[in-house]
Amino acid sequence: MAKTKTPPTEPYTPLQQQILAALHDEIERPKVTTTYKLGLLAVALANLLLPLLYFGLIFLVAHAIYWNAQYNSPGRSLLSLAIYVGAYILGAITLVFLIKPLFARDSKQSAPLTLKRSSEPFLYEYVEAICDSVNAPAPDSIQLVCEPNAYASFSQGPMGLLTGRMTLTIGLPLAAGMSTRQLTGILAHEFGHFSQGGGMRLCYVVRTINFWLMKIVFLRDAWDERLERYSQNGDWRYRFFLYAARGSIWVSRQLLFGLLWMGNAISCFLMRQMEFDADRYEARMVGHRTFAATCSRLSELSIAHQMAMSDLRQFHSEGRLADDLPTLIVSNVQHISPKFRKEYRKMQLARETGLFDTHPADRERIENARQEDSTGLFQLPGEQKDPPATVLFTKFERLCRAMTSDYYEDILGKHFKKKLLHPAGKLIAQRDAEVEAGKALDRYFQIHVPVDRPLTLYDDTDKPPAKPREAAHDLKAARDEMLRELEEYKDLPDRYQEAENTLYTTAEALSVMDCGLRIKARDFDLPDSSRRTAEAKHKRAKSATQFLAAKMLVFETAASMRISTALRILQVPKVADAIPDGRALQDEVRIMIRDAKLISGIIGGLPILRILYRRIAVLFARLGKQPSQKLIRTIIDQLEGMHTRIYDISNELKDHSYPFDHADDTMSLRDFVIPYLPDEMDVGALCDTTQLLFERLYTLQVRLFARLTQAAEKVETVLGLPPLPVPGVKPENKDSAA
Repeated sequence: MAKTKTPPTEPYTPLQQQILAALHDEIERPKVTTTYKLGLLAVALANLLLPLLYFGLIFLVAHAIYWNAQYNSPGRSLLSLAIYVGAYILGAITLVFLIKPLFARDSKQSAPLTLKRSSEPFLYEYVEAICDSVNAPAPDSIQLVCEPNAYASFSQGPMGLLTGRMTLTIGLPLAAGMSTRQLTGILAHEFGHFSQGGGMRLCYVVRTINFWLMKIVFLRDAWDERLERYSQNGDWRYRFFLYAARGSIWVSRQLLFGLLWMGNAISCFLMRQMEFDADRYEARMVGHRTFAATCSRLSELSIAHQMAMSDLRQFHSEGRLADDLPTLIVSNVQHISPKFRKEYRKMQLARETGLFDTHPADRERIENARQEDSTGLFQLPGEQKDPPATVLFTKFERLCRAMTSDYYEDILGKHFKKKLLHPAGKLIAQRDAEVEAGKALDRYFQIHVPVDRPLTLYDDTDKPPAKPREAAHDLKAARDEMLRELEEYKDLPDRYQEAENTLYTTAEALSVMDCGLRIKARDFDLPDSSRRTAEAKHKRAKSATQFLAAKMLVFETAASMRISTALRILQVPKVADAIPDGRALQDEVRIMIRDAKLISGIIGGLPILRILYRRIAVLFARLGKQPSQKLIRTIIDQLEGMHTRIYDISNELKDHSYPFDHADDTMSLRDFVIPYLPDEMDVGALCDTTQLLFERLYTLQVRLFARLTQAAEKVETVLGLPPLPVPGVKPENKDSAA
């Protein structure tokens, strides 16, 4: 049925006017299935019952306390008096722990950015046109977030439930990474929920009750920690009642967990039916083919969002943050490898819907949408049949920057400074260059290099060879030998890591035994808890690491000779002149060679620091349960050893500048790897510093050698040796028919 639309009051672009005109008809409302109606009834009854059962449990505990006071009386013996008083304590503690979650505050979440109609009038009118098409109430406000998600919800919580007022939340990464047609379908889906009327209200009540029960069952706070701590110390009679109270609380929570399990199973069934219903609105709005493409795009943006978080950690370590997070997220879509994309999509389509899934599996949703057999109501004429969704906004880039700044401020708090913001385009270009360097690293060695293995360079790598022709011959011979050893090497790093982990684990077990403490065999993956068994396994693991390291050395020596020789040949003027910007590359490589040798040498000694770190972790965990002078002395010795090693690494790094771009031009390698050298008795700070040291040294080694292998590849190309293929990627058959 055609609708009479009010002419726009704003001077919209021709494309925007076409978009509004494409939303001219109402979607025929999908028929509500019998399954959906039965689901509504079952959920309504179950969620009426759940709170009653919960308050009934509280009443029973309170009544038990009252009964004890009214009808029970203490005997004359000390034992009967203790039981009488203990029953009060037990009941009171259980009652308090049942009631306290009702008053627990919800965790603070990032506040969305509320968008005024005056700043984006077209977006509001476009959204209202979709609401008209699906016969849903229009939202009172539109909010923006930095996540690849969109949802419509009742405004002001329970008040919105009564008034029917709602808010639309749009994730800017969706607008940045989707087409207008895809985003229109998503919004039609969200408003399709609100056209369900009573079902949406019931769903809100269901989720509120389930979340409430979830807090009761799973929430642990300082009170729980104190109860556990007090029950482990002091007089045994005092501890007995506290243990009994913990047992009573556990039993009551298990009963509530059963209610939660039942309520979730029923309510998730309802929500899945509502999703199927809303999917029909989306399919009727944009067609079932676009629906399937949108499912795939949502998966890609979700993966890209995780990749962007990794980018931000790297940027932040160098004193910078991208000023446009949605753009950063979308830029990562192209870096999802075809293999991973294919496997992930295959996994998604093979997934079966679980009992507690709020959304059906993609395969079922796509099949449900396909049954509509619709090309979609939303059709744009002309050349721009499906423009990017950014055309729906007037000031999209400005909104992205404002939302990004708010997001950082919520996450970092007082540590966020405006000077951290740098143009996203520049940072993305630098990251893409790093990605290309990483590909060169994989091509050069034909395997993902283990990050914790030192990559060695010869001492004279930064000097030109005396006989360049012989060096070129040596380079080719080293390359051929490396490739011959590659197949045998491929499974060695995983075997070495497994043996090394066993070595560390058994070292932990032995360190506990050295303090005169007993161990649980399963905690250290041992068949029994005897010292003889732990020593024997430790000895075997040590022999295995030595054996495997020797086998790995054949490939690694050839690889080391290959890259060292190539970098030496780069210092030959004739070779450098054959490479674009070869002279500048010479200077850059000489600095990186120095830093790479330093970092690689430090990484070679990190196993000692790792053993100290793991020993401290396992010994410190036993300090509260089995304290002894010997244990304390051992922990102090390990802390002193860790502090000394960190101090030595700090001195090794202090005179070296940071080799990559950093917001602070004076940044040194020491300040980057070890920003703060804690006191030797500050256990938490020492462990945090050690973790950061591992992470940044490994990252630096990979980045340095990635850049060096790029240079080495250019040298080999000049010498007539083409780059090796990307491992795991089949080369294209150029002779195949076009």
